[in-house]
Amino acid sequence: MKKNVLVISGIALAVISSLGLMGREIIVGFALPENDYGMLIVMLVCGLLYASGVLFVVAGYMRNMTVLQIARGAMIAAMYAVLTLSPGLNAISYGQVQFRISEMLMPLAAFEMAAVPGLWIGCIIANIGSPFGAIDLTFGAGMTLLAALIMRSIGPRWEGMAAPVNINALGVALVLNVAGELPYLSSALWVGLGELGVMAVLGAPLFVLLKKNPAIIGLGQEKGI
Repeated sequence: MKKNVLVISGIALAVISSLGLMGREIIVGFALPENDYGMLIVMLVCGLLYASGVLFVVAGYMRNMTVLQIARGAMIAAMYAVLTLSPGLNAISYGQVQFRISEMLMPLAAFEMAAVPGLWIGCIIANIGSPFGAIDLTFGAGMTLLAALIMRSIGPRWEGMAAPVNINALGVALVLNVAGELPYLSSALWVGLGELGVMAVLGAPLFVLLKKNPAIIGLGQEKGI
């Protein structure tokens, strides 16, 4: 129960802070001076709330994770970040037309509880390189968390593979629209197609491999939120 409270509280903080960042100009206009200092205050407060949300979620999962699982989660986070930020791969990881190779790791969430916070933190680190700034660090990475949670709840079934495709298409397109002033519908189409391509070509083989033999890379199938 305590784990669920921490995770849910962390997700709520992340959502609130993400919405705050996306609507920061409205907040500054109504509640704070319309200058750089007002914007800085909003950014700092939302950043602290988001960081707290991350810590809450990680703490919630760590309550039920072994040392080995924590190590797996850290490794997944590192792999996601490297596969996004590496030279060459970073050129196709952001923007309206993107093929984020690191998304091939999403099926891990269906098999391993530690993959949920691992993928989220990995995406936060990866989005440091995003040209769309704080919104992609928070709301954009939140789309990865949401997709991972859905895949975890569905378990190792094929229908779960649709979660990152649909969520990224709709959510990342919103980031591109708000932060990059790109058209929403065309962004949703291109991001969705890119995500579908990565999941079909790279994610699906990993899913099949893990479904046949999850122990091949030491993964367990502990139940979690």
